[in-house]
Amino acid sequence: MSRRVVVTGLGAVTSIGTTVESTWNALLRGVSGAVHIDSQPDFSRLTFRSTPTYAAPIPNPRDYIERFHVAPLVSANTLFYALTLAAAQEAIGDSRLDVTKLSESDRYRSGVAIGTAASDKPEMERTLLEAVKKGYTYMNKMSLTQVLPNFAGSLLCIKYGLKGYSITPVTACASGLQAIGEGYRAIKDGLAERMLVGGAEHSVSPYVVQAFASLRALSLRHSADPTKASKPFDKARDGFVLGEGAGVLVLEVTGHISARIGSGLSETQGRKNILRGLRLLCHQYWSIMNQK
Repeated sequence: MSRRVVVTGLGAVTSIGTTVESTWNALLRGVSGAVHIDSQPDFSRLTFRSTPTYAAPIPNPRDYIERFHVAPLVSANTLFYALTLAAAQEAIGDSRLDVTKLSESDRYRSGVAIGTAASDKPEMERTLLEAVKKGYTYMNKMSLTQVLPNFAGSLLCIKYGLKGYSITPVTACASGLQAIGEGYRAIKDGLAERMLVGGAEHSVSPYVVQAFASLRALSLRHSADPTKASKPFDKARDGFVLGEGAGVLVLEVTGHISARIGSGLSETQGRKNILRGLRLLCHQYWSIMNQK
């Protein structure tokens, strides 16, 4: 089956922008999302000798949590869910897709693929610490759903009434990209006509910062000015800056879009999955262990 798959909508929430346009403009101006985090109570207790004092968190997270509230599906909203919903809303608006007018058969041909490495790690930490503090005698009955990786995608299915192919890739840093590939394959193979795809992460937490610091993977040399850190293609780069956010695309088969938006924003023509990165990570891990 020869089916062309195109991108018809984009949505993003990042440390430097609340939309795709604002993020892109910030990138063109050279804006960095890296800021000091060591003054925050949760991070002030970190004492590992190679722990960075900066990261790239989402500014004003409470704004998203209040705007994209998902109760009563979860008892307390989380930033992970809010970011996913915000990016998806922008992407659907950008595609000019009116999901309220989808027929029942169309809904069963519309799906979701949202990847994540650890969903909402700060919420997971808070839930676990509270349970330990109370001796596991009491736990919020919805605590598990607040940290399940697949629940963000499930919320999109519920919110927009999408009942088709759904999947949640959890493959570390490649999760979002793999989700795009899974959506592409679903449409290409005839399993779906349209897919919401992308990735989301709320990851700036003491545990994650300390964990990556112990692997010596984070940038450490720019405490005086975090905006100079994280230079992926610079020969003097010393690691990455931990960040968070969400990005969602609308993928559709070409036959459904011509009357609505013309030819689409771009065409997706292929995908590939590899596990070579795991070998490199294991090699780095054992090298560090052997140095101790």
